[in-house]
Amino acid sequence: MLIIIKKHLSFIGALSFVFIIYIGTRPLGTHDSVWVIPTGLSILNEFNMNLDEYTSHGLSESYAAVLVKGHYYNFFPYGLTFLVLPMIGLLKPILSENAFFLYQRHTEKFFATVLVVLALVFLYRLFCFYLSRNKASFLILFIGLGTSFFTTASRALWQHSGSVLLLSVSLYLLLYSFKKNERMVPLIALVLVFAYAVRPTNLIPLLIISVFVFFHFSAQRWKYVGVLIVAFLSFFLFNDFVFGDYLPPYYNSSRLVLDVNLFGKAIVGNLLSPNRGLLIWSPFFLFSFFAVFSEPKEQPFVLISCSVIFFHLMTISAFPHWWGGHSVGPRFMTDVVPFFAILICLSVKRFYKYSFFKYCFLFFVLLSFLIQFSAALSKKTQLWNIRELDINIAPERVWDWNKPQFYPFD
Repeated sequence: MLIIIKKHLSFIGALSFVFIIYIGTRPLGTHDSVWVIPTGLSILNEFNMNLDEYTSHGLSESYAAVLVKGHYYNFFPYGLTFLVLPMIGLLKPILSENAFFLYQRHTEKFFATVLVVLALVFLYRLFCFYLSRNKASFLILFIGLGTSFFTTASRALWQHSGSVLLLSVSLYLLLYSFKKNERMVPLIALVLVFAYAVRPTNLIPLLIISVFVFFHFSAQRWKYVGVLIVAFLSFFLFNDFVFGDYLPPYYNSSRLVLDVNLFGKAIVGNLLSPNRGLLIWSPFFLFSFFAVFSEPKEQPFVLISCSVIFFHLMTISAFPHWWGGHSVGPRFMTDVVPFFAILICLSVKRFYKYSFFKYCFLFFVLLSFLIQFSAALSKKTQLWNIRELDINIAPERVWDWNKPQFYPFD
């Protein structure tokens, strides 16, 4: 054990620092996640997912709760509940039901922090395939504190908290299978279906990675397909049993609307707007483009990552509320941070030896951290969404550079 600790001491230090920062900064209140933990309590207490017993806590048919077959359910995907169920089970003997509701925001933040920290563990293992342990550790600091891992995924139990963990696990397993032992390939299918159950946009990495697996791992191809079929059938049958339909209401494809005028603005807004733009909030991601100059043997992972990022961007930009409602920064782009992370890793591997690249990269990392930290620290960051005009009524506010959301305004 001491040998392992000494071997990865820099990573343990970096991860501990990220964990302390996450725990020390404020939680983020969101209606999206309000019934995630109560659904877990219902599973543990009554062995069902309905929320009927929580009417005394303000439960009604609303934005966050849906009435199906005479029972109330969380409108948002239940996959995240199953992901945090072990943590709910550990706290249940300590906290009363009322305490779970009373300290909901802080409990959610703790659970979300654990999920994101675990995602960073798998990303570190992935980085170590390409970089020294020290460089991989520093890169974990950059990803943990310079991206929406900090201001979104670790603040509350958004779907993104579970999504980034499962996608990081999938990428690690894929790279491990590619470089070490391909017997792990069928497990990737199970993790990706779980990721889809956590957030429906994860169908994109599921399809793209599945195509890669089918053509690259010929010996594991049919095992992978078999696990994929069984996992999807289990998911569909469970939904039919609970909701009377093969997919939950949240997965309705009609929630995507292709408006040509809106679509173009949304693409640019998700990348470059001051209040929702990924490349504004995490400008060091600009250096991910250098990954295209990686060695030929690394190009498959560049192609996978670029494809997932591209199609994810197209999908979220087709959503009418592409700015993510009352959220912080580029929330809808949070899910693809693990794919940007591998591109950044490959870019650092290839070009960090050049002083100009190194110092420019570190400058943009520092800028990213200052933006993210300012947004995480200020109590008024989320209030920006309703400052003067509600963002959902006036979405053009995403282009407002006058005291943007990451600025701790008076």
